[in-house]
Amino acid sequence: MPEWLRRLEHEEPCLRVRDIDADLGPATKLLGPFNDAELAREGAVITVDDDVRLEPHALEELLAGHARFPGEILGFMGASATGFIHAEHLGPGETATPDVLGGYRGVLYPWACLDESLLEDWRALTARGRPFLDDDHLIAWNLARRGITRRVIPTAHPGAGGALNLRMAQPP
Repeated sequence: MPEWLRRLEHEEPCLRVRDIDADLGPATKLLGPFNDAELAREGAVITVDDDVRLEPHALEELLAGHARFPGEILGFMGASATGFIHAEHLGPGETATPDVLGGYRGVLYPWACLDESLLEDWRALTARGRPFLDDDHLIAWNLARRGITRRVIPTAHPGAGGALNLRMAQPP
């Protein structure tokens, strides 16, 4: 983990950076907070991928979306049977409800939408030892069976997001 990110955690009291044991994709980063007894189970968890550059406006837009859709999971990319939905293709104020959110662009999960069933699903899947499509699908399935909406929100700043960020030595 880059040192600048560790320093940022100490400078920002509302930011907690957590490592996870198994990283099978960006959405498995959601499992880390469940193992952290220090975290209050209020507010929201925002997961980001460690090898993709997050858009500089992403956190602000996710938090603004959370104020508008407080009981929903929010992201900037999703997929359904009819195709992919990208935040850049939505008009101002327009949203879309895909089946699966793409965790690599950052996803906001309100704590109220999460429960132990996600860990139970993860344990059941890993106990089988068989490969699965990806972690985004596991989480989407868990949320869908509990009736929780997944929503792609628009971005006011389309651009460099999603670019691979293989140099993590310096902040973006």
